[in-house]
Amino acid sequence: TPPPPPAEVLAKKEPEPDCEEIRMPELRDGPAFPILAAARSLHDEATKWSAEGNALVQIARKMAQRMAEMGRLFDDTGDLESRKELIQLAKAIANDTKELIKLATAVANACTDRRLKQTLLQFVDRLPTISTQLRIVATVKATQCGQADERTDQESSETLIFNAQNLMQSVKEVLTASQSASIKLKSGTTSAELMWNRVD
Repeated sequence: TPPPPPAEVLAKKEPEPDCEEIRMPELRDGPAFPILAAARSLHDEATKWSAEGNALVQIARKMAQRMAEMGRLFDDTGDLESRKELIQLAKAIANDTKELIKLATAVANACTDRRLKQTLLQFVDRLPTISTQLRIVATVKATQCGQADERTDQESSETLIFNAQNLMQSVKEVLTASQSASIKLKSGTTSAELMWNRVD
């Protein structure tokens, strides 16, 4: 396994524009409510910070938006295009998770506070399993539409909701722990992508 990237790699990522324009869908009652609520919770946490100059915030906002889209499709997997989109979103979220892991691990490795470093790494360690499970379950739900019995479909829906909630909560924890760890970085660490500016 190659060593995690140094914190300096954070400065090499091209900055993205702020994401204030992202609008989350309104929460509504229904089977998809838990997924939409989880996405909104992450979005609310991520929008406390400006996305300008902070790749972690950028990715967290993007993941919240993708998860909200997944919630929108949750009850609309009857047509082929919706099923394809659900699978694509799950794959995109898995790729976002990998990028988040790289960035957060680099922050942890540059942190001089052992407790803050270990806390962040513990949160990061949860992400691969949860995102993989989400991708698998979303694919199963999309491909079995109209073919599985009601009980099987209900079980896959419940598992998808559970993993969606877990992933959004874990990303929130990684975001918060990264902000805390960023306060105590090694001297000389380039942290251009870790500008933690509160949004008024």
